[in-house]
This record gives sequence, structure tokens and C-alpha cells, in this order.
Amino acid sequence: DQDVNRFDTRHEFSSTFALGPVNVTPFLVGRATAYDNDFASFRRGTDPGNNDKLRLWYSGGVRASTGIQHVDDTIENRFLDLHRLRHVIEPSLTLWAAGTNLKQNALPVYDEAVESLAEGAAAKFSLANTFQTYRGGEGRWRSVDFLKIDPSLQFATSDTDRESPLKRFFDYRPEYSQLGDAFNLDMVWQTTDAVAVTFNQIYDLDIHQTQRISTGVVLDHSADFRTFVEMHYLHPTESTFVSFGGEYRLTRKYVIGATATYDVDATAFQEVSTRLTREFPSFTLAMKLRYNS
Repeated sequence: DQDVNRFDTRHEFSSTFALGPVNVTPFLVGRATAYDNDFASFRRGTDPGNNDKLRLWYSGGVRASTGIQHVDDTIENRFLDLHRLRHVIEPSLTLWAAGTNLKQNALPVYDEAVESLAEGAAAKFSLANTFQTYRGGEGRWRSVDFLKIDPSLQFATSDTDRESPLKRFFDYRPEYSQLGDAFNLDMVWQTTDAVAVTFNQIYDLDIHQTQRISTGVVLDHSADFRTFVEMHYLHPTESTFVSFGGEYRLTRKYVIGATATYDVDATAFQEVSTRLTREFPSFTLAMKLRYNS
């Protein structure tokens, strides 16, 4: 029950170059977070000898990717709305390692994106598949990504914190990842111009158990209005949730959206939120109201 002042700054340096058909991007990240409180009482039993008010976090790694494609002009299927087929395979590999003078369990988590930063070493291999076809009809043909399948494997060293049984590796910010050994599968099927079906599975390789399955539908009612519904089953808590919501563009500059998550087992809403977004030429301003029970 006291105020805490915090300053946080993050800097990333990266460069991309080609090794033949492979694009390679090494990167270095440095982050400093300063507090006016050493959280001595919070650290009791974890790291009581460390009274630092400044956390220095650093990481480095490399991303490598390439692309392979095959075109088959003989594919024609009216039921699936397929007219020609282009298959793009994009293998990618990310290697990453990080360290810090203050482990995340020595800090109270005010914001997941600031205090809860992963450390240790991890790797992710992904084999993204995109299937493209032509849709629209004579005089209106256009290329469409009608099916995306992205299987990936992630691994982490034993010194990384296992924060969650739902393990995910985020390439754009590896420090936000839920580290561990896991197989992830993401799929999106664009059945029509207006309807897309989604699927996600997280399989824990340490205990050989599916930890999460999600499936849902996205509906594009018009260029300005979109809704979705998704069901999630979480094995660690044997819980089922249904999420739904929508987004509507009021004007060229204003967008309003709302989402809700219903706990099927508790027969009650777990979370509801709404957001209003104002788009400017050089930045976006958003106001969000969120309630979580």
C-alpha cells in the first residue's frame, strides 16, 4: 500500500544480411529499469541479500529464415474455391540468450511487459506453410492466403523460469516468452472472403501432454465491421472458456472494439473490456476500460 516510481528503457540493435538464400538477423538488446524502492520485504525468502534498485537486463541472439515455393496451375476445386495453388514454405530458426542482475521473482510484477522478463537460453524452429490461390471470378481475380499452417518447436535450458504450463515463444520479443520444451501448432483457414477458422494447440514435451486447445471463427461482416468467437480448453486447470467480441470502424480515424471471456465451468464472465482508438498520422491513441473478476 505505497507508491512506487519506476523508470524503464529498452534498446535493440539489429542488422539483416543475406547468406545466399538465407536471411540472417543478429540482434542485441539492453534494458534498464530503476525503482525508488528496493522491495526488501517482498524479496524475503527469495533474494534477501540483494538490495539493488536498478535492474540491468541484456540479451542477444540471431534469427535465420528462408523461403521455398511451388506453383501448381492444374488445381481447380469449386467446393473449396481453389483456382491454381501456390505453396510457400518458410523455415526459420531463432537462437536467444539473456541475463540479468535481478531475477524476475525478486520483483513484484506491476506489468508483465516490464517486470516479468525471461532469462536463460532458448531456441525455436518454425516451418510456416502458406497456401495461396486465386478468388474473385473473371475480371476480379486476386491472390488469397486461404490456408496457413505454422508448426513450431521450442526448447529452453534448465535454468530458465517455467512461469506457465502454456509455453509460447515470441520471436518479436523473446523476453515475453513462456519458456520450456513444447510443440505449438497454429492454423488459419480462410474458407470464404468473410469467414476464417482458427486453431491452436500447445503440447508440452516435458510431460507429453496437450496443455491447451483453441478453435474459433472470425467473421468480416464488412470492411468496417469484424466479429469473432473462440473456445479455449486449458488442461492444467481443466477449464473451458469462450471468448467473443468485435471491432467497428466508426469513422476514418475512430475505431471501437469490445471483448468478453466467459468461464463455462464457473458459469460467469471472467473478463470484459472495451476500447476506443483514435488514429493520428504519426501515432495511435487508445483508451481501454477492462474488468477482470
